[in-house]
Amino acid sequence: MQQKESQYRIIFEAANDGIAIFDLETYKFIDTNLANSQMYGYSREEWLQLEAQKFIHPDSLHLFEEFIKTVKSGKDFYCEATIVRQDGMLLDVEVKGTPYTYNNKPHALCVARDISERKLAEKTLRQSEQRFRNLFEATPKIAIQGYDRHRRVIAWNRASEILYGYTREEALGQQFEDLIVPPKLRAKIIQDIDIWVNKGIPIPPRRT
Repeated sequence: MQQKESQYRIIFEAANDGIAIFDLETYKFIDTNLANSQMYGYSREEWLQLEAQKFIHPDSLHLFEEFIKTVKSGKDFYCEATIVRQDGMLLDVEVKGTPYTYNNKPHALCVARDISERKLAEKTLRQSEQRFRNLFEATPKIAIQGYDRHRRVIAWNRASEILYGYTREEALGQQFEDLIVPPKLRAKIIQDIDIWVNKGIPIPPRRT
């Protein structure tokens, strides 16, 4: 038994994710690992004096209530939340809670992973996409379209509507060759695009 407990402790402490166990009645922690201490900025001794909701950002407190309710009912709980480190820095974390019995009392085994970099990357991507959309719509004299690998229209700006005579609603989902390519050129252009998509060979320039 002692050997198993020792093995569990090694795994517990070696985990890259933060792991903590807390009482579902008092919300007091009874154990935490090194990764958790490093993530939140509290020593193990400080953790054992904390209540579980202490470091949760006000915007995420409603998730804590759902966490408690769900885990008390014997089910796992998953969420993404914002927490406040001891130094005041905000972190985005991915949290999973699992029912856990300790000394015949209901507890929660909580596993947390820092996803701040991922959330920042997602935010940056959204901002980049928004800037592109703004630019896309703010070029009234340049017809810009977007297509998927099957040549279906996925973007069609106002200038394209004016140039080709199709509204965005009419164009979206249509094959681009049906909208803007003369019938006699369609077979060759479709072939060139398929070669480009599947083999990476650029489409040769055409004389107008």
